[in-house]
Amino acid sequence: MVDEELHFKTILRRKNAAKARIYRKSVIDDKKSKRLKTALKENGTFDKRRGNDSTALRIPLSELSPNILNDGRGKRVVLPSSYVGSRRYMDQLYFDGMAICSYVGFPDLFITFTCNPNWPEIQRLLGSVHLKASDRPDIISRVFKMKFDELLSDLTKKSLLGKVLAYMYTIEFQKRGLPHAHILIFLHPSNKYPTPSDIDRIISAEIPDQDTNEELYNLVKTHMIHGPCGFTNRSSPCMKDGKCSKYFPKQFQPETIVDQDGFPVYRRRDNGHTVLKNGIQVNNRNVVPYNAKLLTKYQAHINMEWCNQSTSIKYLFKYINKGYDRITAAIVPNDDGTSNQPQNIDEIKQYIDCRYVSNISLEI
Repeated sequence: MVDEELHFKTILRRKNAAKARIYRKSVIDDKKSKRLKTALKENGTFDKRRGNDSTALRIPLSELSPNILNDGRGKRVVLPSSYVGSRRYMDQLYFDGMAICSYVGFPDLFITFTCNPNWPEIQRLLGSVHLKASDRPDIISRVFKMKFDELLSDLTKKSLLGKVLAYMYTIEFQKRGLPHAHILIFLHPSNKYPTPSDIDRIISAEIPDQDTNEELYNLVKTHMIHGPCGFTNRSSPCMKDGKCSKYFPKQFQPETIVDQDGFPVYRRRDNGHTVLKNGIQVNNRNVVPYNAKLLTKYQAHINMEWCNQSTSIKYLFKYINKGYDRITAAIVPNDDGTSNQPQNIDEIKQYIDCRYVSNISLEI
């Protein structure tokens, strides 16, 4: 109880930003270590060895597979698929997704839902004590999870976009910290959107008329404008080698079409509708595709894409099950290019050393 009280007071008393960051780092390290140890004790089973200690996962390579090392030396420490977030866990989710696809058909909609730290529910709790969103990751995560659960209910139970046969989702954080969810929706054959006119009913890539729908206009301006980037802002984070990595701004398009590769090209008419973003005037070429009903209700970045119905399925499932952010590291051999040490592979240590964790990601 004393530890919890200290934790609570330390988070709320934000007098020194540097100390607050150091404290959050210590909380991350402690909580990450405890969570991993607890999960391994509860779920640590491999081969015929079972027990409540994570050492049950330390299997000699000769028992795991005689062909892995020619000389049979060393041992391998395995992080099993029973641990949520491990490579084997994500691989199993990928195969589950492919199995669902083979049973119900190609996915129809791909939705990305991002947390809005300015939601009234969050600001009401943070504003009174003059805190930033990063100071209370528990509030950010809880509010996002409630919003996400409601969104999932709207899509699957209330059939907002049609009857749903199956769905998949993953919640990610990336290095910026705020959570976002990727959702794949498999619709019933009678509720699909096969033609360009059908796509226009649920997806828009245009700035609405400010005079007829000012609320939606302001929401698109706040949440659904990419950049600005390109020649108007070459310092934008999305710029790689002088070009936008997301291919914005798009070309004007008089009507929605499905190109020869099966990808949608959304309608972006040159109708004179513009918004002022970061001091730069932008038009429909910079709009991220959205659904008006979902954007109006949840008031956050909600990107909706119509899925290709012929190719790129494996890539889509790999993308949604790519797992957590992690460091890419290389092991450099000795100067002579050889090593006389036993080849011990410790997947648990690799996971701990290379995974990137934010304070918010530990709260969901």
